[in-house]
Amino acid sequence: MSDSKKFYLFLFIAGVILLAVSFAYDIVFVKSLYYHTVTTISKPIVWIPAVLCAFVFLKSGSYWLLMVVCAFADAFAYSYLGGRVVLSFQQLGMTAFAFLLIVYFLNFAKSLIKD
Repeated sequence: MSDSKKFYLFLFIAGVILLAVSFAYDIVFVKSLYYHTVTTISKPIVWIPAVLCAFVFLKSGSYWLLMVVCAFADAFAYSYLGGRVVLSFQQLGMTAFAFLLIVYFLNFAKSLIKD
């Protein structure tokens, strides 16, 4: 098993454990982040740019830095096109998290297929 596959698998297991503990102990922020992420991932204005950015910048040296920049740009565009005034970093952060989660799962799938 390659190092990237182990790393992605470790992050996945840690996320599942964090989510299970959050629902068991009723941690509101993580539950809210979960519900917002599930709602946001289903919208094409978030997942289409995530897939495009993930594949366009695939061979880039600072891949995850570019993904964070793309995620916040997309989150700002999502809020702006939705007619909302961006007053809270929390809203942008939650949408950017959904974007990065899509990119993470694409890279995880790529590491599973590649090895």
